[in-house]
Amino acid sequence: MTNKQNSKCHKIIHSAAAAAGAIGAIGVVPMSDAIPLAAIQLKMIHSLAEVFGLSMSDKEARAALEVAMASAGGRQLAKLLTCWVPGLGSLVSGSTAAGITEAIGWRMASEFDREANRAA
Repeated sequence: MTNKQNSKCHKIIHSAAAAAGAIGAIGVVPMSDAIPLAAIQLKMIHSLAEVFGLSMSDKEARAALEVAMASAGGRQLAKLLTCWVPGLGSLVSGSTAAGITEAIGWRMASEFDREANRAA
């Protein structure tokens, strides 16, 4: 990954993680944040593919995201376990959403870098 690609990836991933953290923190009802988080992560995946000169259909991006969505169950469990302490559930859910989005982003960036290098 070139320095320019790395810089673009940082901006895309950190922006998506910040947005996901905010959405995760305000989603009080279990799974109420699933659709907005998926939209943020899908947009992030598409943007990362573009950094490496690759294109992905929505179907391909959704398939990549499905693996990561399994972690959403963990976020919801954390939210339920911490709901008895006001504010703690939001903090845990927001941080987890941001962390998961960050991990998905860097994993996808790494995969796209490998794919772009294979095609070259």
